[in-house]
Amino acid sequence: QSHNPVKTLTRVSFRFVMTGSVPDALFERMTQLTRLDISDNFFVGRLPASIQNLSSISEMQFSVNRFSGTLPSSFPTLSNLHQLLMYTNKFSGIQVISIFRPQLFSLCVQYLFFIL
Repeated sequence: QSHNPVKTLTRVSFRFVMTGSVPDALFERMTQLTRLDISDNFFVGRLPASIQNLSSISEMQFSVNRFSGTLPSSFPTLSNLHQLLMYTNKFSGIQVISIFRPQLFSLCVQYLFFIL
């Protein structure tokens, strides 16, 4: 049986190095990921729907990019998420209240440009 190092990653940080859109398949196999920081890049487009596979995620940061569109519909089901930083993006149609849950102790949405 082969070992898949992507599947066992627990922390990923890409800052100041990435451009373009996030591939749809990026998070498909990262089921053990607890911390994701892709802030301060030049990402554009939507967050991939594969973000729903991050069932262990507790900290997620994707601030200071150029993400647009709506959040994936699975986003509110990330039950282990405690910290979410998503400021300085261009999301549309977000109902921020749907992101709130009791275990979310840090939510930063300042400088978001909402297009409703």
